[in-house]
Amino acid sequence: DLLGSGWSSKPFRDDPTAQSINGENGRFVDCDFPCYREQQQSTSSSSTTTKSNLRKLRSAPILENVPLGTAAGGNRLATSLELRHPLKSPYNFYTWGEQIADFTHDVIHNDSNKDSGENSKVTLVANSIGTMSALQSILDEPTLYDGCFVINPNFRELHMAEVPLSPLAMPLVRQIQSLLRTKGHGLFESLATPEIVTEILKEPYAVTDAIDEELVE
Repeated sequence: DLLGSGWSSKPFRDDPTAQSINGENGRFVDCDFPCYREQQQSTSSSSTTTKSNLRKLRSAPILENVPLGTAAGGNRLATSLELRHPLKSPYNFYTWGEQIADFTHDVIHNDSNKDSGENSKVTLVANSIGTMSALQSILDEPTLYDGCFVINPNFRELHMAEVPLSPLAMPLVRQIQSLLRTKGHGLFESLATPEIVTEILKEPYAVTDAIDEELVE
C-alpha cells in the first residue's frame, strides 16, 4: 500500500483526518496545509515541554539535476526529482518519520523519565523501507537520536525516479493500485490466511522459529 491506493483498512488517502497528519504538511514552500505537530506545540500550555523545536524548514518540492547512485555502484543524474508523494497520499516517509519521532517523545522518553528523570538519545533499528522512515526522522529531529542501525536497507529504489520508463510505467502502476483498492477486497481476504502469511514471513525471517502465532496475527 506504499502508493496509498491499495486496499487496506486505513482511511483513504483523501480522507481529511488522514490528510491532517500528512508529514508533507508545512514541509514545502507551496504547501498551504499546517503541520499538526507545529500546531500542537504552539497551542501547548506547558512551558517545560521536552520536545525540541518542531518547526520545519520549507524546501522546494522538486529538486533538479540530482546525482543518484545505482544498484551497480555507479552514478546517474535525475533531471527532476519530486519530493512529494505522487498521489498526495499521507502514507509517506515523512509521515512515518514523524510517527517515529512522536513515539520517541511520547513513549520512550516518557518511560525513561520515570527512572532517570531526563531524556536520553535513542538508537533506531530499521529494516528494509523502514530505513527511509528512520533516516527521515533523524533528519527532522537529529537531537533525539545517536545513531541508526540498518538491516537490508531499501533506499530510493521505490521512488518513481528510479522506476525504468517512469512516464510510462507509473500511470499503469497507479491504475493497478487503484483497482486493488476498489475491487481487491476479495483477493486480500483470500490471501490473508495464517498459512500464506507464514510462508511470506519466511522470506525476510532467517530464523523461522521466530514466526509464531502472535507475529502472524
